[in-house]
Amino acid sequence: MIARLGSAVAYHSRATDDIDRKIIEHVRDYGEVNNRTIQRLFDVDVYRLGTSSETSSGESC
Repeated sequence: MIARLGSAVAYHSRATDDIDRKIIEHVRDYGEVNNRTIQRLFDVDVYRLGTSSETSSGESC
């Protein structure tokens, strides 16, 4: 797509950083990136709300 736009759009590549290298290495090893990969690489916590059956059984969210 960038090639078809020609000089109408300026394109600047950025330097590869540590996160890029980690993702590239992960894809080479595992062939994919999924939600768990993103959580580990970016130290993201995901909180899930309990379903009505979990809530009614006394489990906390």
